[in-house]
Amino acid sequence: MDKNQAMDHCGHCSAQADLSAEIQAALALSRATLQAIAAFSDAVQTAAEMALEDEADRATPAARGIVEDARDRLIRAPIEARMSRALRQALITAAAAADLPERNAA
Repeated sequence: MDKNQAMDHCGHCSAQADLSAEIQAALALSRATLQAIAAFSDAVQTAAEMALEDEADRATPAARGIVEDARDRLIRAPIEARMSRALRQALITAAAAADLPERNAA
């Protein structure tokens, strides 16, 4: 491989890395969008899950894993959100209860 070929090869690798990063970012944004939309209602959640299932069935073997991962994350998102809300509420309740003795002592 001469110097020019080596430079072309390195430029090609860099372009592939840039494209890969852009694809990964697009996938991350798509997952976040799906999760946000699915939070609107159970019907929207179900529709998004069904759409992803259909896409997984049509996807190439290489893409199927990515689509199935997005669907799995979408399914887990509401459970994690409910757990987060419950934990937040428990912390608020505990903090409010901890304030009661101070108010009564004053």
